[in-house]
Amino acid sequence: MYNFNYKSMKKNRELMCPDGRGTPKIYKIMKLSFLMMFMLLWQVSASSYSQSTKLKLELKNASVKEVLKAISHQSEFTFIYNDEEILELDQVSIDAEGVTVETVLNTCLNNSGLSWEVRDEVIIIKPAQRAIQQQPIIVKGKVLDEQGLPVPGVNIIVLDYNTGTITSADGTYELRVPDLKVTLKYTFIGFVDQEVALDGKTEINVTLQTEVSEIGDVVVTGYYNQTKESFTGAATTISADKLQEVSNTNVLQAIQVFDPSFKIMENNEFGSNPNRMPEIEVRGKASFPGLSESEIRSNPNQPTFILDGFEVSIEKIYDLDINRIAGVTILKDASATAIYGSRAANGVVVIETKAPEKGKLRVNYTFDGTVSAPDLSDYELLDAAEKLEAERLAGLYTSEKPAGDSYNEQVRFDQLYNQNLQAVRSGVNTDWIAQPVENSFSHKHSLFLEGGDDVIRYALEGNYNDEKGVMKGSGRKRYALGSMLSYRFKNVTFKNHLTVTRVDAPESPYGNFSDYARLNPYYKLKDESGRYYQTLRTNDDYGTPEQYSGLYDATYLSNENGSKYTNVTNNFSIDWMLLEGLRLKGNVSFQLQNDKSETFKSPNSIEFLNTPEEDFNLRGSYYVGDQEMFLLDGNLVLSYFKQINKHFVNAVIGGNIQEQTIDFEDYTAEGFANDRLSHVSFGAQFKEGSTPGGFEETSRLAGAFSNLNYNFDNRFLADASLRIDGSSKFGKNQRTAPFWSAGIGWNIHNEAFFKDNAKVNEVRLRANVGETGGDNFYAYQALTTYQYITDRHYRFNNGANIKALGNEDLRWQTTMKRNAGIDIALFNSRLMLSGNYYYDTTKDLLTQVSIAPSIGFSSFTSNMGDVLNKGIEVNLSGTVYKNSERRIFVNLFANMRHNINEIQQISDALKEYNKAAAENQNKEVADQIDSSGESNIYREGDSANMISAAPVLQFNEGESIYAIYAVRSLGIDPVSGKEVFLDRNGNSTMTWDARDQVVVGEAQPKYEGYFGTNTDIGNFSFNLSFNYRLGGQIYNNTIIDRVENANLYNNVDRRVLEQRWTQEGDVKPYKSIADRSITRASSRFVEDENTLSLASARVSYTLNQNLVQNIGLRHMKLSVYMNDIFRISTVKMERGLSYPFARSVSFSLQTNF
Repeated sequence: MYNFNYKSMKKNRELMCPDGRGTPKIYKIMKLSFLMMFMLLWQVSASSYSQSTKLKLELKNASVKEVLKAISHQSEFTFIYNDEEILELDQVSIDAEGVTVETVLNTCLNNSGLSWEVRDEVIIIKPAQRAIQQQPIIVKGKVLDEQGLPVPGVNIIVLDYNTGTITSADGTYELRVPDLKVTLKYTFIGFVDQEVALDGKTEINVTLQTEVSEIGDVVVTGYYNQTKESFTGAATTISADKLQEVSNTNVLQAIQVFDPSFKIMENNEFGSNPNRMPEIEVRGKASFPGLSESEIRSNPNQPTFILDGFEVSIEKIYDLDINRIAGVTILKDASATAIYGSRAANGVVVIETKAPEKGKLRVNYTFDGTVSAPDLSDYELLDAAEKLEAERLAGLYTSEKPAGDSYNEQVRFDQLYNQNLQAVRSGVNTDWIAQPVENSFSHKHSLFLEGGDDVIRYALEGNYNDEKGVMKGSGRKRYALGSMLSYRFKNVTFKNHLTVTRVDAPESPYGNFSDYARLNPYYKLKDESGRYYQTLRTNDDYGTPEQYSGLYDATYLSNENGSKYTNVTNNFSIDWMLLEGLRLKGNVSFQLQNDKSETFKSPNSIEFLNTPEEDFNLRGSYYVGDQEMFLLDGNLVLSYFKQINKHFVNAVIGGNIQEQTIDFEDYTAEGFANDRLSHVSFGAQFKEGSTPGGFEETSRLAGAFSNLNYNFDNRFLADASLRIDGSSKFGKNQRTAPFWSAGIGWNIHNEAFFKDNAKVNEVRLRANVGETGGDNFYAYQALTTYQYITDRHYRFNNGANIKALGNEDLRWQTTMKRNAGIDIALFNSRLMLSGNYYYDTTKDLLTQVSIAPSIGFSSFTSNMGDVLNKGIEVNLSGTVYKNSERRIFVNLFANMRHNINEIQQISDALKEYNKAAAENQNKEVADQIDSSGESNIYREGDSANMISAAPVLQFNEGESIYAIYAVRSLGIDPVSGKEVFLDRNGNSTMTWDARDQVVVGEAQPKYEGYFGTNTDIGNFSFNLSFNYRLGGQIYNNTIIDRVENANLYNNVDRRVLEQRWTQEGDVKPYKSIADRSITRASSRFVEDENTLSLASARVSYTLNQNLVQNIGLRHMKLSVYMNDIFRISTVKMERGLSYPFARSVSFSLQTNF
């Protein structure tokens, strides 16, 4: 009697399209590309063959019938068999993951007299041919790993025969073969497949080698891959699993935990604003920070990002779904980066996305939900009673006029004080900074469908991420849709990856967060009718400035501020294996992106309340900015690998071309009759005094490169790279430049005297030197550019002014990189150490400097100096406890960076800049002296807190780019209550002079990095990552802006009432609260900064496989993340001025079926 088991599967396909408008060019490309993809996918999905389906089986003393039932649950197969034949078979025990259907059946039917065959999706079990049974030959053996440990669950099959087995728990196996001429194939996940011919032997012991293609064992350069053991450069590889141990949403935040050289600069101004791109450095600043507005469009210190072999913007990486990432490689020194030539000075970050795997159609779905709360713990503002008392002590309610003239004014001051006092006594104590913020909930959905076979593989991907900011109304919505197709014809593989991304990024209608931190707490939120007040305080004849609440505008008006973009990217590649070891790969990519920014300000908003009557019809404004970017990128790479005895040679030669065009235009309209008429077409005219603006730039890059890597006996390593780049960004006399690198390495652990040392698994020494370049600059920096005069003409002809002076001899900015490193693995790789010492010198720094318009043009670009970055990086990790039987693993990790930055040479132009900066500061001081001979915080005409006392950027040879410049201070004079300074010659003085500014601190920590733990207990996983910063300094703007220079018409920091000089003899750190003179930048406000924060915490649980299978799934994992939970610092200052920082808790669900 025969049993028939049937199983059905329903497959649903869903196509999502991004919402929003775009140019017709984009959607023609989309329609054509998707049509081609889906026609191919429709044919492929119907014929995908899954005999290679991977199984996970945990069966003990199970009958063969139970095994067949388990296979049916995890695959598309049904079985036909004879009950009597199956019931006679011995029970089996199988505990293996990733095993194939073929291997399991061969194991169950080994020595049974039965065989099997596949017809469509039906497996028939039947009596075997007697040829094998007539001459039974048994082969035995053991399978070990590189450490000599047994490997259980290894698949062993007899090639060309339907028979095989798997290794037992101790790595042993026994297998019946037809003769001693067959070949056995050994396969196991994470190891290289191995084929062994019997050649008459009946005992075969095998040592499997770890598969070097796994992330972490291979260095992905973007053009070619190289094994880590033969690599002489400094590179950090991070797998997808490691990234998701830290973050489920932000790949950039996750990367910096694993490599201390990759640093996201904390943005104290914009905090956690989801629409603000992070500023990133790798091994310090290699260029001078912004001296002009051109850096708005390019950050010269930012690393180059490579996604799937092509250069992309940081915005593309910022919006990338972390679930799609297969791995990240950070290339840092010359050997690692020289292949990128002029784009490598700041390091290269290579990101690869996951490719579809073969098998029947699989669906992977991930849900992430995040709750974020604003972090206001660094704001310590005065409450209503304290604020009123501070105003009284500062003399704001005391007339300064002579006694005979002050009566009426003092009466008004008394009335105002009593009015505010009455509000305080009635219980008014408004927490203004809590009004524009909220606890937000964000959610993300990631879907990936994949399948195929050895010939064709396909995938569809979709992502929706609705990220809400903690400022009300702010957020970032991401929509992404993509398709992947891979086709193999003989030795040629064709791949195409199309993605369409749409991002909507509204800013908060509540405006600037710092505006709310200045509002007085004794003001009421709402009037008697329950509506928000718009005007909180009106101007009067006694100097009290107006104050307004942004809550009214945000709630009742139709103000809008935001941006959006649509990006279409298509990557196409051909990979041709010409001969054994000879490979030709060509790639071409295009990106088309449309950006749009819009800001509407209602005619009824705060900004237009005091508009004169003659300009009444010009109230309201609408700003529009549009940009279109097109990038074409192509490369061709020929690689050759050859092994001759102990000699390994890997050679690469190739070239690439790149062209990028950007077209930007903007304008501002004004004169809107009504708050609801918010379309730009309702504007009366262009903003008075302005015209439509914009810019266009086209840049081209062409390069040729080669790399040679030599490895002798896997002991001695050497490699060399050469690249020649040509770029349109540089002067016509300096269009091309060569870049190169050379490196050596020594795998000491492969020496004969180390091979018997069981405690040492790896010791590698490496060193390299080379020259790279940087080109993150404006496209027309070498050209003289003109701007037409449009508001007048001469005899019906328009003139033009020079906008920027060109430089035909503008040279390439180059960085000479030197690196020496060591990699150590001990005790079966339970303790691992990696260290690097680097010495990078950047020469001919390119800087654009804004200059006085009286010269005739506004800016020019020149090579202005040399900068040195040197330091060490250390990564340490170790497994401190391991119990394989109970599945308990405890790992600790720590890393550290120490960087020294020094300006070695500056040009005469920068010296003049330093001199002009000091002169401008002294001029500002002189301009703010009133009739009494003193500067005054409350000087008429100065709006609230507009007086800046921040240090000014300066650049001096022998000092750091991170240096803080200020006048040295001896503190507050106990007698006069005035600040005492040290001049440049060390003499004490009470006169602040900008020319006396010297280095008083450095904003770069001496030591910084991360440490934490990764712990696995059964199906649970725990991760903690702490960040530390030690030994740096910071200029505390809160003390000077919100305490000493505090405008007490606004709310201020609580310290305004603490440690103030009040009378002769007081030794206090701060001047009197009644002192209205302006405090300038001095060393009093420079503080040592040491911080510790919990950057990330995660708990995850992987559900039991049997439970998951019962509900029709293959895998399910639950995770909870917590980010930026706490922060401890030696410096007490306000953080997140325009937008607050946030703390978040996330929940993640990962599943596939």
